[in-house]
Amino acid sequence: MGSRHGDEACRDHVRRYLEAPFLADEGRLVLAGWVGVDDLFGEAVWPDIATAGVPPSLCRALEDWVTQESTPDEDVADFIGWPLPKVREHR
Repeated sequence: MGSRHGDEACRDHVRRYLEAPFLADEGRLVLAGWVGVDDLFGEAVWPDIATAGVPPSLCRALEDWVTQESTPDEDVADFIGWPLPKVREHR
């Protein structure tokens, strides 16, 4: 990537990926009676997120990085420009 536009697209992808479960939960509240995959199997399932300017393989690498327990919240916060408490809440 290397360009500022590409770097920002990667940051945007991580932000959107972290927000996706929250947005999905809000949508489920509107759809009364709907049973989601996470309800059936007892685990959260994040939807696939596509971000313009970020190849699918890089999207997956970013998603793996942000969900690794060994990745410090501080690193994620620094990368995407969120306050640390918000990163902790979304992870």
